[in-house]
This record gives sequence, C-alpha cells and structure tokens, in this order.
Amino acid sequence: MQFFAAQGKESLVAAALEASMRSVRLCGANASAFDLEEHQRWCAEAVKERVVLKVCAPEARGAYLQKHTTYLVAQELHQEGVRRRFRDFEWLRVVLHARYVGLLVPSLPEKTTTAAVLKNDAFLQSRMRALQHFLNDIMQSPYLRSDAAVASFLGEPGDEATWEAMRKGTAVMENAGEGHMRWLQRIMCEHIASSPETEISVFKRHVEQRERLLGELAACAKRLADKSAAMAKDVSTLHAIFAGWQLAETGTGTFEARNDGPLVSLLDKSTATTCGWSQVENFQPAIFELLLLENIKYMLHQATGMKQMLMERERAIAGESSPERKPSPPPSESPASPPTSGFSVASFTSVASSAASRFMSAVEPPSLSVEEQQRRAHHTSELITRALMAEEMQRFRSETTKTLEHVMDHFSCAEAQLTKRSGSVWREYLKTSPVDPQTLAQSTKELLDSASTSNNSPTSSAANAF
Repeated sequence: MQFFAAQGKESLVAAALEASMRSVRLCGANASAFDLEEHQRWCAEAVKERVVLKVCAPEARGAYLQKHTTYLVAQELHQEGVRRRFRDFEWLRVVLHARYVGLLVPSLPEKTTTAAVLKNDAFLQSRMRALQHFLNDIMQSPYLRSDAAVASFLGEPGDEATWEAMRKGTAVMENAGEGHMRWLQRIMCEHIASSPETEISVFKRHVEQRERLLGELAACAKRLADKSAAMAKDVSTLHAIFAGWQLAETGTGTFEARNDGPLVSLLDKSTATTCGWSQVENFQPAIFELLLLENIKYMLHQATGMKQMLMERERAIAGESSPERKPSPPPSESPASPPTSGFSVASFTSVASSAASRFMSAVEPPSLSVEEQQRRAHHTSELITRALMAEEMQRFRSETTKTLEHVMDHFSCAEAQLTKRSGSVWREYLKTSPVDPQTLAQSTKELLDSASTSNNSPTSSAANAF
C-alpha cells in the first residue's frame, strides 16, 4: 500500500487528530439542538438493515518480495465484491481508530509475515474468519458503518491507482459522514461529573482483570485444540490398526474358511466402531478452534484495545501538564582532517552521516510548541473521557456479555451434538454385546474404582460417571 507506507501510520494519526479538532468545532454549533432520545432512535434505525459481509477466495498475487494474498470482500449471497489485502484492512482500522477518538474499534487478527505460515491453508481460513468478524462488527456500529472510509473500502472495485486515490481522499476528513458527526455530537453533549476519575479507575481495573482472564482462557483453549487434534490423529491410527488386523485375520478365503470366525466377527464390529469414533473425534479440534479459541482471542484483543485506550488517556492527561520536549542534540565539531585523494572509511562515514542528517531534517515534521502539545493532549483526553462516560464503558461490558453468551451457546450446542453422536457409536456396539448391560456397567465401575484406588489419585474417581 504505497499511500499507507509513504505517509505512515504516525503521520496519518497526527493529521486525523487535527481534523478531529476541527470536527469538534464543527459539531459545537449544533450542540444545543442535540436530543438524546432522537439520537437513540437514529442509532437503532441505522443498524436496522442487516448487512453481512464475507471474506473468502484468497488469491496470491505479485512475485518475490512483492508477493501477497488478496481476499474477496462481498456481501452475503453476492458473488461480486472487491479484493483487499491485509494491509488494506490495517489501513481501515487505523483510519477509524484515529477518527473516532474514544470509540473502541473492532480488532484485527495478529499480523504474520512468516512465509510458511502464510501458505498454510488452515492459517488462511482462520485469518479470513477474523477479517470477516472485523468487518461485520463495523457494520453493527451505527457510527462506523456509514463512514466514508468504510464506504470506499467496500465499494471501490477499480484498479490499484483508483483505490489509492480513494484512500487518500477518505483517510483524513473533518466530516466523514452522518455517523461521524453523530458520534461527536453524542460525546460532546455528555454531561461529565466534576471528577470521573474514580469510576474510570475502577473500570480500568476490571478491564485489566478481564484481559488477564481472557488470556488464560485463550491459552487453555489453544491447548485443548492442540490436544484434541493429537487425540483425533491417535484414534484414526487406532482404527487403522484394527482395520489392518481385520484384514490379516480374514485373509483371502471365504467366511467359512477363516481360522477364527468369532475373532474376525469381533474385529469387524470393533473396526466399524473405531471408524465411527474416529469420525466423531475429527470434529472436536474444529469445535475448539472455531467456536472457542477464535472467539476468545477476539474478546482478548478487544480487552487489550480498551486497556490501551485507557492508557492513551492517561498519557494525554500527563501531556496536558508536562508535554514532551525533544532534547536538542549538542553541537558537534568534527576535527579537521587532512585532505586525501583516496577512499577512507572515516571520510565516507562523515559524508554518509551528514547526508542522513539532512534527509531526516527534511522528512521529520517540525517539533510542536508546548502550547500545541497541550492543546492536542487536552483534546484527546477530553474526547476519551466523554466517550467512556457516554457509551463506551457500558458498551464494553454489554458486548463482553453478549459475545461470551454467543460463544458458550454455540460451543455447548456443538458439544451436545458431538456427545450425542459419540454415544450412538458406543450404544451401537453394546447392542450386540452378549453381556447384560447392568452387569457390564457394574463390572466396569468396579474396574475404574480399583484403578483409582491403586493410583491414589487426588481427583475424583472415573467410576463416579456411573
């Protein structure tokens, strides 16, 4: 992305901050006419039309160092869309984060540059799901979905030059759409208590605790996914061994010609049962990965994003009272050196250093005055504070609850179906067992009891399952 690389994230954020300050002044004229009830009705109406986006069809483009993957972004049930690469998604998030100061923008998956990982199909599928989650969360926000940058991201299918122009035109704007103006009006009209620090400090502690616990959950879910994948592989191997034994015992003769008919019959049944078991176990890694791990990681990223926003607010408050000052480098005097007609390392280093200094002075923006730094810091801290008190603290809490409920509902449903299918596999085997079910259950319980007693296990006995 030439524009994003050339202008740079920091320059874009700085320009967006200046535009945000002008936007606040633009909204100030209409502050007296703000009606909270009307605003809430507008928010509900803005997201009334359900828009579901899909990210699919990865396609490798470019060659050598320019090689990258693009993804098709389209509405659900639509075949046509636009192609975007990961850096385009990054650009969109940077723009929205810089423009909507104080609003927790949806998270992106981690960036990976390892070639072997990027070629992995499972990685591509996981990344597409995460990018899809990012876009659909944007479409659920009444403020973000109508933003000019979002519209250009979704609606410009032209060539790279056209898309480059659209990025330049929508990256920094004083008025990026009705949602942008509505967001600023909402937070600027929020009544702030004389000292909101106590409430925000308590909220920050809750966010930090939530981030820690979600990190532990994500690590545990990752272990479960890895272990279930290993389990599925071992069960598949077990089935293959039973199948091999069955073939070895069967040979090439007819049923009557077999040496051990009862054993072969038992192997037939055991092979069929382990085949069904293997099929069931093959579903488990995907359930852990898709329904548990990926959703918990997204919740973790959102918690981390909220913590970073709170830290940004603290830095801005500190900057209001003591803005950063760039220390001026002490003047350096180069000792006179005798002229030389040949090459010397010292002379080359001196020339290179001088050229580098001239280059940096040309591209580095001039340092801001103390007053300007304080003005920017005050703007940032005020907007984040207003956003937290107006909507974002409550929205963060409710979104966490909503997402966790969504995760556990789907995870529980999948596990219940898997348990049902697994149970049917074993019940089918037991139907043909010559042993009475009650007697078999009692003897199995006794075996498990004796095993737990001999091992002196501190955990509850497996026999308690009976």
